[in-house]
Amino acid sequence: MKEKNNSRKHLFSIRSKIIVVFGVVIISLISLISLSIGYQIRQNGKSNFEATALLKLEQMAGNIKDSFSNTANMLEMLSIHPAILGADSSIHNYSIDSHDTRIADVRKSATETAISELFKLAYSSHPEYVEVFFGSKWGGYASSFDGEMSAGYDPRKRAWYEKASAAGGKVVITDAYQSTIGESVVCLARSVYKADEFLGNLGIEL
Repeated sequence: MKEKNNSRKHLFSIRSKIIVVFGVVIISLISLISLSIGYQIRQNGKSNFEATALLKLEQMAGNIKDSFSNTANMLEMLSIHPAILGADSSIHNYSIDSHDTRIADVRKSATETAISELFKLAYSSHPEYVEVFFGSKWGGYASSFDGEMSAGYDPRKRAWYEKASAAGGKVVITDAYQSTIGESVVCLARSVYKADEFLGNLGIEL
């Protein structure tokens, strides 16, 4: 009787060990499979993210390039427009003002009015534009902007004006800076000539 009981206990002991071993093997396999699947998912997710991010960056670079190209074309068109070629010393000169002045409040000549209206038309049709403007060789300043200008503002002393003047009629791109209306911008600018006479520089801030 004792031998039978011992035999049963031994049998149960072996069965238990086999169950434990199989259990450990199964759990280990499941864990390995889960880790493998998780790794593959992570790698696929990383690869998909990198591919998507690269595509987005390429699209963004293309959009920026197109925006700069279109803006350069706009400057070329404006530089030969009759309103710009008619620029003269009648454009308001803020460099001689002793106090801040709202552009909308300035009594404008017919020449400046025509230029401002042209700039506002260009500005309204291009949401990426921050401001469209012209600085004359006489110190005058015309803009699509109607807000306040600082007393003593002289476009001829601004980096965009100096860089455009040195480029001989080619479109230039400035480093980023804070514009007169408080926006962080990049400016594309070029000089304007009537025949061989230098009139000033056009600029568009993006």
